[in-house]
Amino acid sequence: MLITDTAAMEWERLRVSSRNMRTSRKLLREGEALPGMGLYALLVKLHEGAEKFTAPRHRHNFAQIRIGLRGQMDFGPGLECGPGDVGFFPGGAYYGPEEIDGAEYLLLQWGREWVTRAQDKQAIAELSERGRFEHGLYYYTQDGAEQCVDGKQAVWEHVYGRPEVVREPRYRLPIMMLPDNFDWLKDRGLSRKSLGHFTEDDVTIEMVRWDGTADAACHCAANRTSLVVVLKGAVTIEQVPYGAQTAIWSDFGESHDLTGDAGTEAIVIGLPTERPGI
Repeated sequence: MLITDTAAMEWERLRVSSRNMRTSRKLLREGEALPGMGLYALLVKLHEGAEKFTAPRHRHNFAQIRIGLRGQMDFGPGLECGPGDVGFFPGGAYYGPEEIDGAEYLLLQWGREWVTRAQDKQAIAELSERGRFEHGLYYYTQDGAEQCVDGKQAVWEHVYGRPEVVREPRYRLPIMMLPDNFDWLKDRGLSRKSLGHFTEDDVTIEMVRWDGTADAACHCAANRTSLVVVLKGAVTIEQVPYGAQTAIWSDFGESHDLTGDAGTEAIVIGLPTERPGI
């Protein structure tokens, strides 16, 4: 189990990015969701004015979840995201163009054939020797003519040495969820809002509220990596309370029960479970 008080972390200003954008972050986790499945989680701060974030319409060979924390975000037509909103961005689904002028959100990404932060940084440096990253694209010269490709695709292909093949989308668009509009359902001392179960990987997103019943617990099962983000109140782990803005990881192979004060609310993300033959 990894427990992080995100409110106590300092923002880190990023200077190198395949999107060529100046953003800030709080790195929560880099590792594996399952054996062979990379995982990256961070809080993102996008800046304003001349440093506003832009990206072209694109898609990825990995999946993502975004949780709005501050400001308004536009991930493309029909994909607006405000504070408290939750978006599931499945691998293969297009989104964008993006234009975001100051905002903060939690970003969680995972997938196989993963590019680590170290690989990403090295690839950007090597590609920049013979091209440039600009407005989310990578520009280079081939046969005397300027070509361009999505910046993240350029990095992936440089790391793996072959063309990137992105699976056909299982969803036409990312799924944007408005948790405030869901109903709470009672469940043995807890109340839950089930926001969704996605793909054959059984990715789950739900809101959990402790209603004050003694020993009522939110169970994190051993068959997946889970992330619990405390939104308000406090949860207790081994008699130690953890308040709002705490991120709690229950890793694959671990099992944990979280209790909470009456009225405590958290968002609980269940990452992929193992599938036979994968």
